Amino acid sequence: MTRRRSTMKIATLVSAAGLLVACGSAATPPESVLSQDGAVLPDTATLNGVMVMHHAADAFERAPKWSLDPKPVVVFSGGDNTDFDLESVLAPVLLADQRLIARSRSGMARLVLFKSNGTPDRVLARAGQGPGDLAGPTEPLWIGGDSVIVLDGSTHRLSRFTADDGYAGSTRIGDNLNIFCFTPIGMTSDRHAAFLDGCTGPGDIQAKAVRSGRVVALAPLSFERFDSLAAIAGAEFIEIETRYGGRKNVTHVLLRLGLRGTAAAWGDQIATSDSGSHYGIDIWNLDGKVSARIRVDISRRAVTAAMRDAVIAKELAAISGPGEGRMVDANESRRQARENPFADSLPPFERLRGGSDGLLWAVDPHTFVDSNWTATAFNTDGAIVGRLTSIVPGLPVWFGRDQVLVREEDADGVVRFVLYKMKHENP
Repeated sequence: MTRRRSTMKIATLVSAAGLLVACGSAATPPESVLSQDGAVLPDTATLNGVMVMHHAADAFERAPKWSLDPKPVVVFSGGDNTDFDLESVLAPVLLADQRLIARSRSGMARLVLFKSNGTPDRVLARAGQGPGDLAGPTEPLWIGGDSVIVLDGSTHRLSRFTADDGYAGSTRIGDNLNIFCFTPIGMTSDRHAAFLDGCTGPGDIQAKAVRSGRVVALAPLSFERFDSLAAIAGAEFIEIETRYGGRKNVTHVLLRLGLRGTAAAWGDQIATSDSGSHYGIDIWNLDGKVSARIRVDISRRAVTAAMRDAVIAKELAAISGPGEGRMVDANESRRQARENPFADSLPPFERLRGGSDGLLWAVDPHTFVDSNWTATAFNTDGAIVGRLTSIVPGLPVWFGRDQVLVREEDADGVVRFVLYKMKHENP
């Protein structure tokens, strides 16, 4: 297997690689076909050398229905110990023995270990610049057993930690890479770390509406190089007028509830979606070529007035917080919160996740007005093996065999991670 070696800064590769161009699909929408175990099989066709796995609009309705047992298996919480505050934690690592490793950007504890009963155990790394310390860490990436690696944008180091022994050494990595942009998206089956770079801004600042770019990058665990595997469209930006201090200016901001690019390592492949106008997932081989596409003929959810009002209320509450006095112009920030544009429709996906169960999980978009969330499990043959609906609040961050880890936040902003058991029901 060969890969195109990257000698450029990862964030600059979007323009060179180009954005994805979706291929056509079968002219006649398929009919959903159920396999013997209830999974919905796609209609398949090869177009321009790419296997297109196409589902009808009723596929989600006909798929096996899964739910969560509301009784938690484990609740991971920092309790009253501020050293273990989980507020800034987005994607912790759940080990096979149900211990949890979480990265924090606040406080002195930068990497912490939780016991399998959910209580804090010990600090694996503290804030600092020395060996074993972390200053500007990415989320941890599981590399097998009880081991994780963490990239540090401030020190340009990659550090390895184990749950049992703590710090296990560091490696210096490229000074020309903006590591703060890197989001780990999993390990491939050939032992390469996969990341999604998201620091590329609007490509055409003259356009009123434009997509940014995101690059999927792979690195061997030695981290002697990063290879750019794929480029996808990223976030939607929209042109607005600002009036800070009474001075008018034109700039681009994120379109609220707009499209986002997402990706996940999935076995020996990478799954991506640029969250375009249709529900589509591209499956990339590790040589940088699209080998398959999954399509589902469903419409995107319309953005409602209630969704917009909830976002505005959240933004206004943040402006009125403790930092209001340090703002350049709080009133202008409030005006933008009330007036900045929203998308007309939600993205097809919140995110993609490669599950430890070998399935690809596509999480539906979730807004502040939604009391539940849903996710779809795809097999490698494109079959929809289940639709998971949860009545518990929060956002799923990890999928395993019959288990899901959910990030939950209460009205006071206190975050906890809860492991639930999945229940399979007959379709």
